Amino acid sequence: MNRKLNENALTAEQVEEIQSQIKKVKAAPVRETFKIRSIFHGEQFRDYLGRTFVEPPTDLKPVEHDCYLPKKLVHTWSGHSKGVNAIRFFPKYGHLLLSACNDGQVKIWDVYNKQKCIRTYIGHQKGVRDICFSNDGRRFLSTGYDNNINLWDTETGECIGSYSNGKTSLCVKFNPDEDKQNQFLAGSSDKKIYQWDINTGKTVQEYDEHLGAVNTITFVDENRRARGRIPYLWSLLMRADPSKSLCGSVSSK
Repeated sequence: MNRKLNENALTAEQVEEIQSQIKKVKAAPVRETFKIRSIFHGEQFRDYLGRTFVEPPTDLKPVEHDCYLPKKLVHTWSGHSKGVNAIRFFPKYGHLLLSACNDGQVKIWDVYNKQKCIRTYIGHQKGVRDICFSNDGRRFLSTGYDNNINLWDTETGECIGSYSNGKTSLCVKFNPDEDKQNQFLAGSSDKKIYQWDINTGKTVQEYDEHLGAVNTITFVDENRRARGRIPYLWSLLMRADPSKSLCGSVSSK
């Protein structure tokens, strides 16, 4: 009996190997569940007048800005850990700057006063490819390589909507018309443009005549048409029920 026990006994090397494996299992880091959130970096959310950072400064007026080639470096905003893919100025006033980065974050920066980061929006598990403000700047879209498109409240940092069809959207664009701010287009890596309705959270139309990935979208002809990738010019025709569908056609121009 004792002879059999001795034959089945573990060697010192085997015991050491087992203990090493147990330590590795215990030391393995526990992956945290990803949580969509935002971080406010300001000292106070409202000023003495009760205004938030989204409100433009009182001495700043909405004017048509002149465009010209830059002659000197004015300021550098630092805070992202990887390359920045897109930047967008706040509509009309330009007192804020939104940036999308490969670190999976979107940041909004003060341009007019302290020139610091005001809020960080964390909603993508991979790099953020593009961003787009709504007409009033109160909301914005972000699309990332994690195949998600998020709709954010600029002021509170709340993610108020998330949209995905399993495809990687390379660009997003709100419909510029005031009465169609519930619609946006997303150019995809699968050679298509998808039209989304924010109210239903579903795609209402696909445009699929492109020969390659759609990297940019431009609305033309009083926003009745959209260019995705030359030479295709799409016509956006509203049906009676906008929540159901939009039809697309290829222009001969």
